[in-house]
Amino acid sequence: MARTGKWSVALTRTGKTAAGSPSYRVSPIVPIKPGQKWHAEAWARGNATTGTTQVAVSWFDAKDAWIGGATSATLPTGTVNWTKLSVDSTAPAGATSMQVHLKSGGNTGTVWFDDVAMSMS
Repeated sequence: MARTGKWSVALTRTGKTAAGSPSYRVSPIVPIKPGQKWHAEAWARGNATTGTTQVAVSWFDAKDAWIGGATSATLPTGTVNWTKLSVDSTAPAGATSMQVHLKSGGNTGTVWFDDVAMSMS
């Protein structure tokens, strides 16, 4: 199920715990510096979704401890055509790395993600 090209990634029948939601993640290869502004986006499509589907940015310190983050709007539940989800976030003090998460938790259906992009401004 691709929006463009031949492939996408999917999450189906996902759980959710206090530790978080299942996700795919990617990190930029450039060093992160506090104060940098980052934008992340992905297109998502849902089939009979019930949970929370978002794009998120997570910030980590030099010891790889989570120090903050931001999330996009949530993909509507049910059967939804391709919808762009985006999030903007500024690296907090102490940030040395970041991850972009394509996540879906508490979902009894399937969600697909495609055309993922991140950029620093």
